[in-house]
Amino acid sequence: MNVPKLPALFASLLLLAAVFAQAEAPASDWRYYLKDPGGARYATLDQINRANVKDLRVAWVYHTGQNSDELKTTIECNPLVIDGVMYITSPILEVIALDAATGKEIWKYNPFPDEVRSWSARLPRSIIIALLILATLVFCIFRRSARVRAVQLQFPLLVFLAGGAWLNRLPFHVLPNPLDEQRRQGPNRGLTYWENGADRRIFFAGGNKLVALSAGSGKPIRGFGEAGSINLTRGLGLDVSGMTYTVTSPGVIYRDLIILGSKVGEGPQPAAPGHIRAFDVRTGRQRWIFHTIPQPGEFGYETWPPDAWKRIGGANAWGGLTVDERRGLVFAGTGSPTFDFYGGDRAGANLFGNSVLALNAETGKLVWHYQVVHHDLWDYDLPCPPVLVTLRRGGREIDVAVQLGKNGMVYVLDRETGKPVFPVEERPVPPSDLAGEQPWPTQPFPTWPPPLARQRITEDDLTDLTPEAHARALEEFRRVKSASIYTPPSKRGVIATPGFHGGSNWSGASFDPVRGRLVANSNDVPFLQTMRDARFWVSYRYGFTGFFRFADREGYPAVKPPWGKLTALDLNRQEVAWQVPLGEVKELTARGIPPTGTENAGGSVITAGGVVFIGATKDAKFRAFDIDNGHVLWEAQLDAGGHATPSVYSVKGKQYVVIAAAGGSMVETPSGDEYVAFALPDRR
Repeated sequence: MNVPKLPALFASLLLLAAVFAQAEAPASDWRYYLKDPGGARYATLDQINRANVKDLRVAWVYHTGQNSDELKTTIECNPLVIDGVMYITSPILEVIALDAATGKEIWKYNPFPDEVRSWSARLPRSIIIALLILATLVFCIFRRSARVRAVQLQFPLLVFLAGGAWLNRLPFHVLPNPLDEQRRQGPNRGLTYWENGADRRIFFAGGNKLVALSAGSGKPIRGFGEAGSINLTRGLGLDVSGMTYTVTSPGVIYRDLIILGSKVGEGPQPAAPGHIRAFDVRTGRQRWIFHTIPQPGEFGYETWPPDAWKRIGGANAWGGLTVDERRGLVFAGTGSPTFDFYGGDRAGANLFGNSVLALNAETGKLVWHYQVVHHDLWDYDLPCPPVLVTLRRGGREIDVAVQLGKNGMVYVLDRETGKPVFPVEERPVPPSDLAGEQPWPTQPFPTWPPPLARQRITEDDLTDLTPEAHARALEEFRRVKSASIYTPPSKRGVIATPGFHGGSNWSGASFDPVRGRLVANSNDVPFLQTMRDARFWVSYRYGFTGFFRFADREGYPAVKPPWGKLTALDLNRQEVAWQVPLGEVKELTARGIPPTGTENAGGSVITAGGVVFIGATKDAKFRAFDIDNGHVLWEAQLDAGGHATPSVYSVKGKQYVVIAAAGGSMVETPSGDEYVAFALPDRR
């Protein structure tokens, strides 16, 4: 009889304890980003329901401070709630713990202390420049004895200030601006929680840092990395100095690992690769890495030029990850390789760009993949992780991964094999007129579900808000090469539809397991895109004119509404349960135009009370929809746009729903700094 050695047995018991600790998630809590490891965003609480949701009132408001409309700061954080404590982030990426019942601050931690140490935090850059110039002029006037020296210094100083302001590169290391630093770091969509007995940790991933904090005190865990944090630019196998490398969506936990994606540059300049990595939750040591741009000897290497792994970036899981704990799988949806709009230097299908990946969560080994866009030229990222749900079909239950894309399509894949549950057809797509480009000749089109955004614009689709708006849209429409999905970028110009914000974006989808309904918000706002020859002094061949919405002179999309939608798909019955406009343009409603929907950013949640909660819209409203028919049951006006996914929880038997109301985001609404919690009024 073989008796296990005591150290090995002890280690096994610790591992099992960690697994069971993570599995325990009370219904009252919101312990994970997007509620559960599979990202379904379904709360089994029903105190707030379709009958009484109209009575919701503000329970508390917490102001984070440090917001800036000039810099379009935002909060995209989906709050965690564990044992009555809420964990959130601020516009400048501070980590904050609150009493979830009152909104009272418990502790605050700043992961970037070196960037926040001066009064200049609240001063716009233009004021700082003006003050420094004024100080120089005053010095010249009043220091006559040093006039020559001052005049000699004045000219280069003014050139430095003006040039730095023009190029937006002036660092102000002497007078640091944390809001500017936040803009460089990018938004934060949430935090990660891990516990094992008395060891309870909050993980923050942002900028190039992964930080481990004590959940009780907010202080860094000294045994993790270097004094509580690790530098994420290390361990990639390539030097990414000077390149964008940050994390905007939180990591996921599998046993004693935290697994992360990343946000990287999109070109045409050199960009970092989007490899997926796992780190030890206790020590911060990197445990495995999956190369999303395969290296020699790895599967998928033949789908790239031989040296692509050294020079091509992207293919990154910037929207987050989900975990199937029972199968030991971690799932990711990846974005496009760089450059987003030209691939003449990366001929091939380009695995694992634009792919749904199932990896062994313990080792990082590939289990299966499904590529939804071959050789992407359109920035059609998979901007959110697959939602892990169970549907009923043909009398049996099927575990699936549902992936939404910026191309507006929905892919339902068998979780065991990665094969489509509903047929997907490879259809021919147009060729390119750019020198050196080699588009893939076909692309996958799901036969069901139907796209969540229009795939083609005709003259009949153009705006008719006014005759002038229609005439301008028609002129632009007839000038460009095409307004149909998968038309390659061109120097003549194209109308990109769906636009670069989707279709679906990081907002993702929620799922009601009782009704089998997937609820997703989407955009239907096309963009104008024109390629141009790159300047002779750069290494790349083509650039582009930038991200411009196809809009009329008033700023409204130059296509007929709806411009934003909320859709419920019944996955069991294979039908669209309902679809409604999401959002309202008040001035158009006043002109007698029905609600148009608006561009939106921020996800939905569903409760056992039959309510779908979502903010997201440009009109800065927080709404509750009926899961059965899509009717609006309740709405509240927020002080700033709710461009975040709400959380639903309860404390001492009282149910709350909370959302970050801070504007900004890709919708570019005015910035705010609030978390707002709603609840039913107490009974007397």
